[in-house]
Amino acid sequence: MDVRTNTSSILFRGATGIAAAENVLSTLVSLKNRTSFLAFSRPCCCKQATTAVATTSSTWCLLQLADCRRTRGVRGLTSAQREQQGGTMVRFEAQSKDFVGRSAKCASEEEEDLETRMKMEENAASTTEAITSASSSSLIMQETLERIRTAGIIACLRSESPEQAVDAGRAALDGGINVLEVTMTTPGASKVIMKLVHEYSSALIGAGTVLTLQEAGIAKEAGARFLLSPVAIQETVTAHSNGHVLFIPGAMTPSEVLSAFNWGAAAVKIYPVCLLGGVQFVRALKKPFPHIPLIASSGIGLDMVESYISAGATAVVLSDSIFMKSAMDKHDYHQIRQQATIAASKCAVAATKVALAGKQGS
Repeated sequence: MDVRTNTSSILFRGATGIAAAENVLSTLVSLKNRTSFLAFSRPCCCKQATTAVATTSSTWCLLQLADCRRTRGVRGLTSAQREQQGGTMVRFEAQSKDFVGRSAKCASEEEEDLETRMKMEENAASTTEAITSASSSSLIMQETLERIRTAGIIACLRSESPEQAVDAGRAALDGGINVLEVTMTTPGASKVIMKLVHEYSSALIGAGTVLTLQEAGIAKEAGARFLLSPVAIQETVTAHSNGHVLFIPGAMTPSEVLSAFNWGAAAVKIYPVCLLGGVQFVRALKKPFPHIPLIASSGIGLDMVESYISAGATAVVLSDSIFMKSAMDKHDYHQIRQQATIAASKCAVAATKVALAGKQGS
């Protein structure tokens, strides 16, 4: 006998004969916690059949019992009894169809309810996963930004060849630079990033001059932990607002700064700051936007680092002050390393002073 179940009903198939029906009834009575039960038998050798309805205290069932002359309880029936039995069968046949219809409807509704509940659970799980992922991404980006704030400096490396870029990058990192960007204008920039990420796993290596989503994807595949751009394009900013990689767009005006922040940027690069008013411009921007981290970039010398950070800049981008043209042309990586040491020290000291002043002020 085949027994199939779902959350609220049991279906018995192949229960043939009165003895089998009695077993079905016994099983039904023992399962009072179920809502409803349907049981029927497969017809056997005889054409006649009787139908009976059995009810327990908490369940109902329909039993269609095979009736043949070899079945107990059928032998010895008179013609009148058989006619009466036939009439009983006719009377219950309509009830049988009605019960089967109602049972099928209930089973269909139960399947729909189950499917609906499963979809709701899947949606809830997806929502929870999305929230968790977004929260995790936000934490990672905040950690990256905090590392930049602590260092106070992003060393910007651009070169004419990938080999020179790797050697210059090594010199800067060995000199004490903890945050380094390789511009995407450098030939083989992705390979340079990949190599430096592999060799200096504790450093924060990123990509600069990222202009498109395609370039952003290439840089991230290479292992870039942050991305810098001279422009603010809404599509690119929004695409990185909930990702694991910090994207810092560039802006010139107060409107551009606010727009980039509203699109989801965690920080904004002021570029080219030297042509916009320098330290005074950063100080002016921090008055209406004290909540927006600003990265000052372009034309900043080592002697101006402390002034920019004191004016409110989260960090400064230094390029020629570390990777001097004369040193790059001569492949003088020792000099680059010395400049990196000086720059890293100055920026760290300035960032520490500002942090202490902020704590005392609060």
